[in-house]
Amino acid sequence: MTRRSPIPPPRRFTRIKGDISELKEYASYYVAAKVDGVKRTVRNIGLYAALGVVGLIAGGAIIATAAGLLIVGLAQGLSRLFGGRSLAGRYRDGNRGAGGHWRRGMVYDEQADGRVAVSNHQEV
Repeated sequence: MTRRSPIPPPRRFTRIKGDISELKEYASYYVAAKVDGVKRTVRNIGLYAALGVVGLIAGGAIIATAAGLLIVGLAQGLSRLFGGRSLAGRYRDGNRGAGGHWRRGMVYDEQADGRVAVSNHQEV
């Protein structure tokens, strides 16, 4: 004994068309959700990359500052250890920063009145 559907054949096709259009709508929602998920992932990767770059810059600045402070502290410690005398390298760096210029081992110091004092600094 075969069982017959209570829906007549012409309405069956109409119902199948409606079911297919509903399935297409669900599929479009699914694809849209997946695309939004990919966009969010790409955005998060970009944000973390930018945060990493900022962190590297900040970390580099901290390391450079620490290295500079370490070198200055070592120079001052050695000065005190040797009886308060400045080391030649520290004197030379300070001299260059105060308006002097190095040219072929000679130091040209610009005096306050415009004269130029020339001296030859030897390594100690």
